[in-house]
Amino acid sequence: SILFRTIILYVFITLVIHGMGKRQLGELEMSDFVTTILLSQIISLPIEDPSIPLSHVILPILIIVSLEIMTTFLKGRFNPLKRIFEAKPTFLAEHGVINQRELLRVRITLDELLSEVRQQGYGDIADIDYIILEESGKFSILPRAAKAPPTAEELSLAPKERGYALP
Repeated sequence: SILFRTIILYVFITLVIHGMGKRQLGELEMSDFVTTILLSQIISLPIEDPSIPLSHVILPILIIVSLEIMTTFLKGRFNPLKRIFEAKPTFLAEHGVINQRELLRVRITLDELLSEVRQQGYGDIADIDYIILEESGKFSILPRAAKAPPTAEELSLAPKERGYALP
C-alpha cells in the first residue's frame, strides 16, 4: 500500500512541478522556495500515514500550485505585488567600495564576498565596479572598464558567428 501510494504521489508531484515550468527546477525565487517546501511537506504526509486519503493531499497541492501560478501572473502585471513577493538586487560594492551595511543585512561575510570575486577571476576589489547580489542568490560582478576583457567590437574585429552546438 505504501509503495503504491508513494508511486502515485511521485508521478503526481512530478507532473505538477513539470507544469509549473522550468523556473521551478532551476534557481528558486522566494515564492518558489516556499511552494517547494510546502509541496514536499504535504507529499510526505500520506507516505508516512497510510490512513490519510490521497484526495486530502492532491487537493492542497493543486491549490498551492494554482496560487503559485496566479501569483506569478499577477506579479507580472502589478509592480506592488512584485515588490512583496520577490527580492530585489542588493549592491554589495560600488566603484570598488564595499558596502558593509548591506553585507551585514544580507548576512554575507567579507571573506565570502572576496572568495566570490576571486572565483570570477579578479584578484583585487579595486578592479571591480559593482558587486550585486541578485534575486537568485548569485553574484554579478562587473569589473571596471579598464579591467574588463575587451570585446571584438573594441578590438575592431569582425568574428564569424559560431551558432550553437548540437549532439
